[in-house]
Amino acid sequence: MLVDTPAAVVLAGGRSLRMGRAKATLVLGGETLLDRVVRAVRPLVGEVVIVAAPDQTIAPAADPAVRIVHDRVRGAGPLPAVARGLEAVTVDVAFALACDAPFVRADVLRYLAGRLGPDDAGVVPEWGGRLQPLVAVYRPGIARELEALSARGEARLQAVADLPDVVVVREHELRGLDPDGDSFRALNTPADLAAAERLLAARSAPR
Repeated sequence: MLVDTPAAVVLAGGRSLRMGRAKATLVLGGETLLDRVVRAVRPLVGEVVIVAAPDQTIAPAADPAVRIVHDRVRGAGPLPAVARGLEAVTVDVAFALACDAPFVRADVLRYLAGRLGPDDAGVVPEWGGRLQPLVAVYRPGIARELEALSARGEARLQAVADLPDVVVVREHELRGLDPDGDSFRALNTPADLAAAERLLAARSAPR
């Protein structure tokens, strides 16, 4: 089922303990990580909801389709953050992304949206032997179940794949669209950021 005009939820309020700085404002190739992710997904969606931490300041975007909401509780993890974003969208399907995945590919997102059936609650890909719930697509109705998981003490966003009607897309289905798994390259440490800079420079260099 191809979704005509989904929304996007972008998480920007993580604690960034391993990075040591807020990831949303880190610069890669002259552009913040948050701006890069929004730019990558914007052509696919009608609205973007950025989920910030309760006390986090993010400059309003010039694009009126980009809105900012805040987590209700600081440091509660990605489950309630995704739920908060899904509650804020105005359409019935939304991509969920993290601000620290600046190489996410539109073709991968289109494929995941195309795998979402009318009775499915979400589509979560697998890459490198791990579920990737922040390069995924969900129906906003799943927000209640995410909140319930969090209230029971669940901290792993990967637990979303155990919910009813969530489809898991295996790595082999995506390799033709993203051979190197760029869409799932999260920048968690300064070394990751430096490696991303080198990758960007190598791809920009004249052949």
